[in-house]
Amino acid sequence: MFLPRPLVFVDALPRASTGKLPRPALAELAAAPFGKARRAGAMNETVIEIAPDHPAFAGHFPGHPILPGALLLAQALQALDRAGIATRGCEISSAKFLSPLGPGESLCLRWEAVPGGPLRLELWAGGRRVASAAVVPGISGAERA
Repeated sequence: MFLPRPLVFVDALPRASTGKLPRPALAELAAAPFGKARRAGAMNETVIEIAPDHPAFAGHFPGHPILPGALLLAQALQALDRAGIATRGCEISSAKFLSPLGPGESLCLRWEAVPGGPLRLELWAGGRRVASAAVVPGISGAERA
């Protein structure tokens, strides 16, 4: 049986002088797509500041403004980048929007690495889960061909 695993593209394998592949060097390569966030079971957290007068609130929905889901996810990826987790070229493999986020609400991003799997994200505001998503390393157009 074949179980799908994330693929990591590297320029060269880290061979020892004997020609063997040391397990610690391979584990380091496998952790590379998300850097320090790939430690299994490590729940991390950061606060995302979104200005209450952000222009996106004005267009969604007049009289009851909310932050669009695409902007929520973009803010989460930017927060991961600021936390030192490289998300460039990553793909959001799944996302669920559970509760609207209004102006002036504090947003908390929590993330966790799943062994051999995606980076799981949760966005929280006022004690309720606003959204959840899974992020996987992406494949560039050249690698898809």
